[in-house]
Amino acid sequence: MHGSQFRAVIYWTLLVVTIFNVVSAIGGGVAMLVTNGLGMPVASLAGSPFDSFVWPGVILIVVVGGTQALAAVLLLLRRESALLWSAVAALGMLIWIFTETGLIRGWSWLQVVYFATGTAQLVCVLALLGVAAWLPREPLREPVTSAFQVTPRTVTGIRSRSARRASQPRAEQVQARSS
Repeated sequence: MHGSQFRAVIYWTLLVVTIFNVVSAIGGGVAMLVTNGLGMPVASLAGSPFDSFVWPGVILIVVVGGTQALAAVLLLLRRESALLWSAVAALGMLIWIFTETGLIRGWSWLQVVYFATGTAQLVCVLALLGVAAWLPREPLREPVTSAFQVTPRTVTGIRSRSARRASQPRAEQVQARSS
């Protein structure tokens, strides 16, 4: 697999994991608000700053789901800031899992899954940033250039057209312009 193909696999993996985290965080937060804790007893919040699952649900939706959603949109648009926001979203997911595990003093298989998705996001971001020598850094997309911007390519194109016109007899130049 070539570097560009491998980069594409990493990019799409990052996007899929991020969308999975968006759906999970927002869906889990809404479910937590609607069911008052998804069946977890309120007693599991003893010793935490929360007396109900309302604020944890809001935090899950807004902070965790919001950063994941922003990262997903930026990834879809292939903005360079997508990597920054993907790292922020991944760290937010990891902080959420560590905090949740500490507050309820226990763990479940779902926490392992979300720890893995947060870690996977960070690994993908680091790979796309070119941290590993075997996958050098490249932009997520080609820069957009305006028709009025002068780039080496447009200058070369102008020169080559001018050179072609100079080598054409005058009658062919008039005919080429009119068509």
